Amino acid sequence: MTYNGVNYAQERGIDNRKGMKEFYRSLKDVNLPSCYKTAAIGRACAVTQSRKKSQKRGVEVNHRKPLRSVVCITRGFFITMKGRLFIPLRRDKYFDVQLNQHVLEVLEGKKKVRSLTITSDALSFCYSEDIKSLRVKKVYGVDRNEKNMTFGDKEDVIQIDMEGR
Repeated sequence: MTYNGVNYAQERGIDNRKGMKEFYRSLKDVNLPSCYKTAAIGRACAVTQSRKKSQKRGVEVNHRKPLRSVVCITRGFFITMKGRLFIPLRRDKYFDVQLNQHVLEVLEGKKKVRSLTITSDALSFCYSEDIKSLRVKKVYGVDRNEKNMTFGDKEDVIQIDMEGR
């Protein structure tokens, strides 16, 4: 689906999800939950945007690197109280995985599990948690380019010449 989405987007000059509505409609006969379709479209848009950016910088995009098999689900999956992860396959049909103790301990108390990424050898969760904000005591800045590197704070700025190295 992602390959088809990339081809569709490139043929029509689309690089955002809004422009992919027709492609989404063309997937109505695909017997998968919508979370997989939207994930494929999101990835296709990201690949298309990246390729456009490379072309603007003058980098030739001749050969297409094969995309790694990845699925990122942002909704539709859930974790039970007993530590089982349910991944949607079709309407009202799920594949379940027993999560190990470490994953359960990390996810315990995290109310905002945002997404699940599935690769051929891993399951990765993306979650957010509220943290206590700290008072900033000092701010440092770094700027590096071809000719020099500059770093410092309000009181002291140091510049290093990189041309002679």
